[in-house]
Amino acid sequence: MVGLEQRVAQRLKSWDRLANIWHFSGVSLSLFGVASGLAITAFTQSIGELGTRCLGFLAALSPAVLGALKPVDMGNRYRRAWRVLDDATMRFEPGDDASRGALIDAVRKGEDIIGLVRSEAEVSDKMPPGPGGRVPHVPEGAPRTGGDDARPAKDGAAAT
Repeated sequence: MVGLEQRVAQRLKSWDRLANIWHFSGVSLSLFGVASGLAITAFTQSIGELGTRCLGFLAALSPAVLGALKPVDMGNRYRRAWRVLDDATMRFEPGDDASRGALIDAVRKGEDIIGLVRSEAEVSDKMPPGPGGRVPHVPEGAPRTGGDDARPAKDGAAAT
């Protein structure tokens, strides 16, 4: 059986790789969509009707896939999960049960971050808007520091 430390190390490596793959996919799809659109504009006469239709289809497909899969968002989720777990591994003390529990909790938190799918309305109902009206990301368990991106206290009291 593989020990906790090895499984966490494997998970960190996997989450890092998946964050990179999702980010690369998002950037690639964006660039491909733009390049397809530019190619249609610049080379309509030389690529003919079939080429124009194919490039037009691909130019329209790229933002559709970006909107449906949200690869950059997925990459960001994997990166945030990696940071939570990486922080816990740096604090880990072999043989300390509390430290072991914190490491297991960090894996769970990371999995929750990766699997988190919320609509903008759900997020904005739970958190006040930050500067410019955007909803800031504040990880669960983060300290309540006050200011524009403070997490509201659970009991309705003011954030500390």
